Amino acid sequence: MSSSFGHETAVLADPVVPGRFTATLSEDWRAPVYPNGGITAALAARAMQQLFDQPLRSVHTLFVSPVPPGSVTVDVTVLRRGRTVSQASATLTTATGVGLVATAAFGADRPGFDFADVEIPRRAPVEHCRSVDEMALAEGIELPPMWRQLDARLAHGHSPRDPEPRWSSEQTYWYRFRQPPRDEHGVLDPVALLVLADTMAGAIGERLGSEAGRWLAPTAEMTVRLLEPARGEWILSRARAHRSRDGYISLENELWDPATGTLAAHATQLAFFSFPTP
Repeated sequence: MSSSFGHETAVLADPVVPGRFTATLSEDWRAPVYPNGGITAALAARAMQQLFDQPLRSVHTLFVSPVPPGSVTVDVTVLRRGRTVSQASATLTTATGVGLVATAAFGADRPGFDFADVEIPRRAPVEHCRSVDEMALAEGIELPPMWRQLDARLAHGHSPRDPEPRWSSEQTYWYRFRQPPRDEHGVLDPVALLVLADTMAGAIGERLGSEAGRWLAPTAEMTVRLLEPARGEWILSRARAHRSRDGYISLENELWDPATGTLAAHATQLAFFSFPTP
């Protein structure tokens, strides 16, 4: 795909070792110290996709250690290859060891029931929402490179340094890729939704407010379930934090396609707190 995301997640099959793929991560998706966890999970998912014709349905990722920019290797193991449902695992390694372990479920369409028990949030139109770039400029915040790849608009919630008291963790953003990775039918690359899923930390800031001091929330594990093809220009993300305790926090993210009013993906995440020194 001729996009920054497509280039970043391009994998090359090893001609000698079956199931092994190599890739190179750039600085373009750093957020803030290392490449975004969603982009590294997407890279593992991309490698697994090479071995199946069935659509990707779910990806579960354990983030073992930081993945720095540079060369990575992804070893894929086919766990089951079924007529309609298949599974695989992938281990991404760097020069320093294992970076992440991911498992994925692939599946063709099957007979079943069609219903939804959730509704798309009613939010202000994207043209009425402040962009991340505008908020960062107004509040003197230097954005990491990842935000040069995305156009993000705050639809519900507070900017990072807004002193107003907070009573909820719910935060809603409009997102689109500045270079959208779409196929010839205009469908967004489903693997790209892993990047948008891994934006849940904003819900923590929404709840804690601007007086909490400096903190980071690296991801321990993340699961993304891909539910519908996304065709709209924008994706509406509603992130919430369920519970914070013992230095860990549970979060979720709904990714909606406003063009169809459908839930394109649902993600959950377990993160832990880190407090860098000044």
